[in-house]
Amino acid sequence: MAKIVFVHYEFRDRVGVMSLSAKLKQNGHQTDVFCLEEERNAVESILKSKPDIVGFSACTSEHKFLLACAGELKKISPNLLILMGGPHATFYPDVIKEPSVDITCRGESDDAIVELLDCLDNGTSFENIKNCCVKSNGNVKSNDVRPLIQDLNSLPFPDRDIYFSKYPTLANNPTKMFLGMRGCPFPCTYCFNMSMLKLYKGKGKYLRLRSPDNFVQEIKGVKERYFLKWVNINDDTFNVDREWLYEFLEIYKKEIALDFLCNIRVDCLDEEMVKCLKDAGCDRVIFGVEHGNEEIRKKILKRNITD
Repeated sequence: MAKIVFVHYEFRDRVGVMSLSAKLKQNGHQTDVFCLEEERNAVESILKSKPDIVGFSACTSEHKFLLACAGELKKISPNLLILMGGPHATFYPDVIKEPSVDITCRGESDDAIVELLDCLDNGTSFENIKNCCVKSNGNVKSNDVRPLIQDLNSLPFPDRDIYFSKYPTLANNPTKMFLGMRGCPFPCTYCFNMSMLKLYKGKGKYLRLRSPDNFVQEIKGVKERYFLKWVNINDDTFNVDREWLYEFLEIYKKEIALDFLCNIRVDCLDEEMVKCLKDAGCDRVIFGVEHGNEEIRKKILKRNITD
């Protein structure tokens, strides 16, 4: 088995890292995680964990901190493989040119990261793995992204233990985040989804939903295993599919019965839906206004919502 250590800056549990960790463990690999904001001697601790590869999960706002950490790791252990994934590597692929970065992974990486660690475990070449850009002797091999995973139910539930066994503060947080879908059907010009749609053009349906029962079972498992008082459903547009939403709310009310918050589109909302959300335990919704001028909102931002 191979081992990857995930590293990001801010002190919070990330569903993306947890999802990748679950997929890797399902395939026999080992994982660990370090939040730099919480670690006093991060470089020393990362190396002590003895990883085969270090994977930096980078948002653009934090990538400089992570590159600095990667540089320190390379100074001490020049042959240690450094991978960068997440939004920054996806939308700024030139980060592969940074001296401390050996591999980048773009887009949804569930299968790519398993294939990568399989190659490390077997001692075989990983230069042709889809979703990855690989640097060797100064040359970069950029590979296309693979088709999007259509059946989200086929994925294991996120591995929350990777954080909660290490950071009690996160385990004891009464609010925990959940995702029931991937993608968004709306063409807002300012949103990252527009770039993802271009990246994955011809690679399968972009908006994909887990079955309501599958989603509830994940939440139920977390409720039974960890401290949970408030559910944060952080999907981009939770109310995008009315039939799916009503089925989910019915099961959630019976199986979970905890207050929750969600992100919604107001143009997909009506009084009936408000009542159903409230009845199931929704006590807060978040929606974007984006601009106070309706004409700019509609013509420039492509957000066709009236005042």
